Amino acid sequence: MNTCSFFSNQNSKFEWMFSKFPIINQQYQLTDEFNVVRNGIVKQRQFHLINNYLIIKSKKGKTKWVNYENAKLMIVNDDLYGYGLSLQKGNDKFEFFGDVEIWFNSMRRFAIQSDFDFFYVLEKQIGSGSFSQVFLARNKYDGHEYAVKYIIKKEEIVEIDKQQLVKEISILRQLQHQSIIKLHETFETNDAVYLVMEYFKGGDFLQFIEEKQDGMFTEEQIAIIIYKLLKVIHYLHHKGIMHRDLKPENILFKEKGVIESLCLGDFGLADFYNKEGNYLFTRCGTPGYVAPELLQDQQYDYKVDIFSIGIIMFILLTGKEPFQGDYHQKVQQNYFGNIDLQNIKNLTDIGKDFLRRILQVNPQKRLNANQALYHYWFQMFKLAKPMLLTNNNKVKSMKRLSQIEIKNPSLNMLALISPRLSRQQSKDKDKGSLPLSPNPHPQNCFTNRQQYSPRMSTHFTLNSLVLANKEKQCLRSRIQNLMKY
Repeated sequence: MNTCSFFSNQNSKFEWMFSKFPIINQQYQLTDEFNVVRNGIVKQRQFHLINNYLIIKSKKGKTKWVNYENAKLMIVNDDLYGYGLSLQKGNDKFEFFGDVEIWFNSMRRFAIQSDFDFFYVLEKQIGSGSFSQVFLARNKYDGHEYAVKYIIKKEEIVEIDKQQLVKEISILRQLQHQSIIKLHETFETNDAVYLVMEYFKGGDFLQFIEEKQDGMFTEEQIAIIIYKLLKVIHYLHHKGIMHRDLKPENILFKEKGVIESLCLGDFGLADFYNKEGNYLFTRCGTPGYVAPELLQDQQYDYKVDIFSIGIIMFILLTGKEPFQGDYHQKVQQNYFGNIDLQNIKNLTDIGKDFLRRILQVNPQKRLNANQALYHYWFQMFKLAKPMLLTNNNKVKSMKRLSQIEIKNPSLNMLALISPRLSRQQSKDKDKGSLPLSPNPHPQNCFTNRQQYSPRMSTHFTLNSLVLANKEKQCLRSRIQNLMKY
């Protein structure tokens, strides 16, 4: 059993910055005065909170701030100073005392707690992976259901897998969108890590497609679905994040069959865009859904997600995947990315134009998320308004995403790819029809990882300064019960 922390070590410490906070025009989410005790001396300081940044000002106007993300967060009680919060990285500890209820509720999203069993009970397993299991859990104090991703600290979990988990958590913390799965809080003990996430009861989009009783979707229904997915992806890309594993299994329903409740989940392969193409996992995704440039060892950008949305749209139109055959045949077809759209009959010409543009093999010719949202196809169904054009008739983007030079394709790495399998591919693999190719390179990992679909619900609002009465009572109960021990 590996008892070392995934988030810090004994040499970790807070890196305080003694300068003005660099993010301008940012409103404080919380502001209050707290007592700071140092060497037996009590000093009152003004505290401000912005997401994972704690900003402290002295009465003389001096400012210091720190990124407390992944610090261990604990509620403490002192005979003299009352309740307080303790933040710890390695052997470096920082404590402050006062009315900390609301602050604890906000800071726990970005910090690490250790007392999972005190607050939650695991009820039943609802998913699994190579190093993790997903459980339906219930909060002991508010009764709400959550999905908990439970990662056992096994010796075989290599460093790169730990880094990817930490990155997944970091990405989820930054995303506040009604159509993206929410990470509520994170716990770590000596033998496991717990991710408390939103629980969805409505199943996933693949189940919805398979169970659709009247067969094919109408063009308007498809337009509504694709538009909603593009809105979510546009938000991701605006945040500088690529999902890199878009497929029906990773699209979830808050309410069964209700298109408006669609949410994007599973950010296990997501990453921050890097101009140099330096990622923990460069070749990743699910064969049949990934963009060709990702398989061709070319540098790639946000448009890999747009190609995946095109594949999903093709499936909605035809009821089948565009790349057929066994695992290796799918990889090879996906590598070149050529898809025959001639036989699609249930789509208008303007719809075909849209599909053709998002399935462009050349990423430089492929639409980005913002351009796709303003395509006339969506205007036809009154989902989008006409886009302003420049004098050169080019789409004026809200934010220009990167354009990257694409290298010449090469097949020399084709046999080394081992991205994720779709659910159906996993079934076929178990039957022996999809042999996995060898993969000696760690950056091409995530082999044989089954998909998990965490589903849960949180009533946590980071920007709220006042908790609802019921939630505040629940939080106070948590604190009071904790202080009994």
